[in-house]
Amino acid sequence: MVATSHSVGLMASTRTTPTLPSQGQIGTAFNPQQQPEFLHLWTGFYYGEMAATELSERLADMAPDRQLQRFSAETHHHDEQWHADVFRMLVNELPDTPDMPAAPDWALDIIERVRTCNSYVELTIGSLVVEASAVFLLELQSEFSGDLGHTFRKMLLQEKGHVAFATRYLRQRFQTGSAEEKRELRKLLLDTFRYMRDRIRPAFVELHLHPVLPLLGISAQDYRDRARLASRSVLRSILR
Repeated sequence: MVATSHSVGLMASTRTTPTLPSQGQIGTAFNPQQQPEFLHLWTGFYYGEMAATELSERLADMAPDRQLQRFSAETHHHDEQWHADVFRMLVNELPDTPDMPAAPDWALDIIERVRTCNSYVELTIGSLVVEASAVFLLELQSEFSGDLGHTFRKMLLQEKGHVAFATRYLRQRFQTGSAEEKRELRKLLLDTFRYMRDRIRPAFVELHLHPVLPLLGISAQDYRDRARLASRSVLRSILR
């Protein structure tokens, strides 16, 4: 069972552990917290954020300079931990207070890759790909009313900030690298985006997204199309 605390509000600082607003604060037209189907989506996000939290720790440990280390340790890590806390408590507040399902295979696969990777550049690419994939679904949830929507809008801004930071770093690496370094970076980027497209995204859609598609007002193909466009946009930004 997921533990809960009611000591602070959902809109709290990223340095604190949030709880959820009352139903009256969310709005009456559509209350996701009363929809059991959101167990699937929010547990998927929870395990994705936990993987991103561990990834940020590895980036901080391996960062080649102080600026990169501070971003990973003082911004990225705290943001991802806060996101995980929010999703954990959202699951806890669903009807019948369900248990948190076991970690899915796709999340375990990402965590294993994070733990065994010894390249800062490769970890940065992995972070970029994971977070860029989450942006569209956070955009949809940012349209929820009340404090819940406000919280998702805050998450969305933070995730976009992480994507922008990683994109700038990788673009600089590409622009200043030798011809061989550019070929290697291009291959790493394409391989990682294909890994997300072919292995992670299909499992996420099947396990976590299909049950809530009608509630979000999109189709699985809508999500795939948006994810493909986002991937192309990020790649063009880095490799231009």
